[in-house]
Amino acid sequence: MDYTLKNKDLKLNRHVIGLRVACILFILSSMFLGACYVIFPELNPSEDAFKINIYRHIFSIIFHLLIFIFLNRKIYLILLLLTISWFFIDTFYFAANAFELNHQAWNIYAIYGAKFLDYVFMFIGLWCVIALCFANFYATLAIVIVALLNIATPLYSILSIPSFYFTTDPQTIVSDALALNQYIFIGNIQVSIIIVIGTLWIAWRLEKVTEDAARQERSSVTLGRYFSPDVRQEIQNENFLENDNSSNEKEVVILFTDISGFTKLSENIEPNEVLKLLSEYQTLMVDCIFSNGGTVDKFIGDSVMATFGTPISRGNDAQNALSCVKNMQQAMRIWDNEAKNTGSLSIAHRIGIHFGKCFVGNVGSPQRIEYTVIGDAVNVASRICDACKDVGCDVLVSGQFMGKLDDKPSANLIKDFSIRGREEKVDLYQITF
Repeated sequence: MDYTLKNKDLKLNRHVIGLRVACILFILSSMFLGACYVIFPELNPSEDAFKINIYRHIFSIIFHLLIFIFLNRKIYLILLLLTISWFFIDTFYFAANAFELNHQAWNIYAIYGAKFLDYVFMFIGLWCVIALCFANFYATLAIVIVALLNIATPLYSILSIPSFYFTTDPQTIVSDALALNQYIFIGNIQVSIIIVIGTLWIAWRLEKVTEDAARQERSSVTLGRYFSPDVRQEIQNENFLENDNSSNEKEVVILFTDISGFTKLSENIEPNEVLKLLSEYQTLMVDCIFSNGGTVDKFIGDSVMATFGTPISRGNDAQNALSCVKNMQQAMRIWDNEAKNTGSLSIAHRIGIHFGKCFVGNVGSPQRIEYTVIGDAVNVASRICDACKDVGCDVLVSGQFMGKLDDKPSANLIKDFSIRGREEKVDLYQITF
């Protein structure tokens, strides 16, 4: 999967979950405030303000509950915009009207005096927490801006009253309702700034964490193309790819498979059929390799190259490779029977295995790097696979490989076999499963 698409996918999942959490908090907040207005009706000296507050909280509960129920990835953006729009309308229209009605019925500034300024900052922390739960930087920013504008209006109104004044004298603050506590005011400003900046920073960091998670997921998917799940897990747990010692000389098992008569076979069928055939064959081979702890090194035309013992040894690499070959032969027989029953094309393949020292690690240029094995042992394994044509068999393994097996299968020895392109003769074993 493309990294950009994966990143967007992870972000969208996080955003959907975040909107659900925010809806839950909005519901809880409305339930609490609505219950307070019912239990303590004196909080609303204006009857009209009481009705507005009750109805807006009831609507808010129903509205956010519906969003929570029907929210999904496809309509996330629409529901997010509706949520923010309702928060804006509720704050600057319904709540503002209720406050104004209460203020007219019960002169709040006259009763509380300058002390009311302290209550203005009370909800900034609540709204920032809810904004952060959206898990969307831009949604968080929008809610924070609305919250700041919500305290800006009463703040401006109170500070504009000429009779109110700032002081730091404790006795004056206690005795005079018109006195503004300068220490408390500065503290409220400081705390509000820290809360807002901290909220926006955390929201921004969440975006970066999501990108890192997408990058990690991409790395895991890439590893999954080459390594079996258990080998991949070991690599990730031990940070193997970050280890400078991951590129060195090792003794490994190299396995090659090759479709018999593929060139002639591909001449008689359409290219799309050739591609389908190769895909099915490679899928079978990869499943067998992965199920036995092997690593897919590369696909070379109709050939599959695999290694056992890379990037880390499993302790019984040769035996695992032999089990892999057995699984491959069984899978090919099943595929062949299915092909005969359905009238599809039937194919056969050859397998060659060798054991030897190779360079194991990343090779290539800064533009493209490939994790692979290089060395004479690789060439020998490839030649052994080709030698199956000369011998007339399906599976050939080298004497070096056979010597590494704890549980040796029955095999026919072909002594001092001359493989193509190599002067030194090798002992080969023909194995039949």
